[in-house]
Amino acid sequence: DYDAAPGVDRALIRELGTCAYLESATNVLLIGPPGTGKTHLAVGLAHAAVHAGYRTYVTTAANLAARCHKAAIEGRWATCMRFFAGPTLLVIDELGYLPLPAEAASALFQVVAQRYLKTSIVITTNRSVAEWGEVLGDTTVAAAMLDRLLHRSVVLKLDGDSYRLRDHHARTDTLRRAATGMDLRLLADAAESIVNLVAAVAALVALRVAARAADDNHHFGHSKAEYFSAAIEGVVHEYSA
Repeated sequence: DYDAAPGVDRALIRELGTCAYLESATNVLLIGPPGTGKTHLAVGLAHAAVHAGYRTYVTTAANLAARCHKAAIEGRWATCMRFFAGPTLLVIDELGYLPLPAEAASALFQVVAQRYLKTSIVITTNRSVAEWGEVLGDTTVAAAMLDRLLHRSVVLKLDGDSYRLRDHHARTDTLRRAATGMDLRLLADAAESIVNLVAAVAALVALRVAARAADDNHHFGHSKAEYFSAAIEGVVHEYSA
């Protein structure tokens, strides 16, 4: 949905969708604030790679760091590094969203270094490359990692409002309009009831006046007075219900 990210280069996205960048071990960096479609694009590239027959693995930066840390403790570091070196496309999502432990910078660097000029990495991040030293807690390692990533890479910067917030506002507006329409219907029903009640009261008063005049003048006789009384009771019963 390019309308959700109007600033995205459509021709570049279509070119990446062909997976030609995998043949040259080109990396892709998707940079932008939350909710601008970075993960959506990364997963889309992963799906395209799988359909094209490329071995693909998707993870988050936090999970990659945790897996490497566990492997180091259990004496499986070399096995872990081979695992992350294997896929033709490695997608690392959400770099910079969560604080990383001290050893995470070393783990990420080694994963990037062993894939350098061999296989591709797609990284999504909400932090500019100038902030990666802060993200990794080590400016030297961050510089060395960026040097390898950017040497042969495509950088897409996404901006705009979060699609999650747009969806939230759209839902809120829909509920507000529905509630407003319901309130208007309730007001209309209430107004109609008031009009009917006023008409009923007017009819009741008219009948009572006529009945009183008939009794006072004895012009209509006893049967007419009974008629008016019955009519009054009918009106009261109908509109009190």
